[in-house]
Amino acid sequence: MAHYAAEFAWTWSVADLTTFGSAIGLHLNRLTRNSATFTTDHSNGRTDADAYFTTDGTPELQRISYFTTDITDPTHAASLVGVYTELSDRITRDLGAPTRRESQPHSYLRWDLPNVILILTASDLSIDMDILNPNYRTWPRNLDLDTFRPETEVP
Repeated sequence: MAHYAAEFAWTWSVADLTTFGSAIGLHLNRLTRNSATFTTDHSNGRTDADAYFTTDGTPELQRISYFTTDITDPTHAASLVGVYTELSDRITRDLGAPTRRESQPHSYLRWDLPNVILILTASDLSIDMDILNPNYRTWPRNLDLDTFRPETEVP
């Protein structure tokens, strides 16, 4: 998904959801004024993904969040380390070194590309990929991506 997101001809319109989603196996379930939900045909425990877009004026896609893998049994959490390492190595081979890397409290890699920002995060029970519109570098709620911690809950 990361390689395709990097190569995709983003317009950041809501129409990108259908084009990009169908190419990578995301199937639109619900579309509202400011978000969309998908299911995937991928073989991970969480088969859902979400997208968010602006609500003022013409809607513009801001972010797609996707669970690349997860586990339902916390005793298997150590297996995520190997999956995260393999996935991050593969993305780095395809896209080059990440722009930012952190390891505490969760592993976090970010690639700032000309047409998209990709964030890969490993938490205790999942590995998540966020695909961000580079026009929205202050996401969410005006938090600068350089200081944003993806595991932070925003009410």
